[in-house]
Amino acid sequence: MRSGCPGWLFLTEELQVHRDAQANAQAKLQAVIALRQKLAQRDIALLVAVVPDKSRIAAAQLCGLSRPAQLEARATQWVAGLQQAGVRTIDLAPTLAPLGASAWLRTDTHWNETGAQAAAAVIAAQVRAAGLQPTPAQAYQAQPGPLARRPGDLVHLAGLDWLPLRWQPQPEEVAATEFKEVAAAGPAPTAPAEATKGGDDLDDLLGDQQLPNVALIGTSFSRNSNFVGFLQQALGAKIGSFAKDGGKFSGSANEYFSNPAFTQTPPKLVVWEIPERDLQTPYEAIRLGR
Repeated sequence: MRSGCPGWLFLTEELQVHRDAQANAQAKLQAVIALRQKLAQRDIALLVAVVPDKSRIAAAQLCGLSRPAQLEARATQWVAGLQQAGVRTIDLAPTLAPLGASAWLRTDTHWNETGAQAAAAVIAAQVRAAGLQPTPAQAYQAQPGPLARRPGDLVHLAGLDWLPLRWQPQPEEVAATEFKEVAAAGPAPTAPAEATKGGDDLDDLLGDQQLPNVALIGTSFSRNSNFVGFLQQALGAKIGSFAKDGGKFSGSANEYFSNPAFTQTPPKLVVWEIPERDLQTPYEAIRLGR
């Protein structure tokens, strides 16, 4: 953990220049390209979304902290490499940069709801541009919840969370959005006539129809600040979320691709959220289940 401007904390890992950084990034680039090809063979699309560093977007809050110049192009070069290989990829930096520090939590690694909602909107637009209809359709109504103290994970990493609050960085209060499913207008859908024979077959058919055809994998960014809720609202559909805290580049992918949720009921689209800070760390192989 590193301290920036008063009240602002940053993850040291974002500011590290890794040994073999370019080789690691290239290995991950090739892994994503290979994964996209394997998924395409199963008629599954892939959409990659790269989350920029907090120290990049909230750079005005670094104060005395220095962000190495070697890191300036790492995300744009990696995204460009995937796009040139035909992998649908979004660099979220242009979306979040205009928001600046207002897109991030002060004492936490992650974006706040402003950043999460902006990212969800641009990802949903890319899904629609790809021509995919997310299912099952579901509308959502959002309203702000009550203000509550949100402990920052960087305060914990710094070992300061045991101190009295008056000695810690000023805590943040956040009104977490609450999402409510909205019933669709019109009559309930009926099962096809040929499916009305045999109760087990009907249950299987209707069950499969209710499974999301969009799966989300990634890191704790996908599990913070209601990102899933905003993405579902923007898509107008439920999604399957398989993101993993501390999963880094490969963790969530490997768990999901060996999960029966993928092997038995594969989606039509996998959205893969990847933090910029993980692009140049050592690569752990991705394993695609049968």
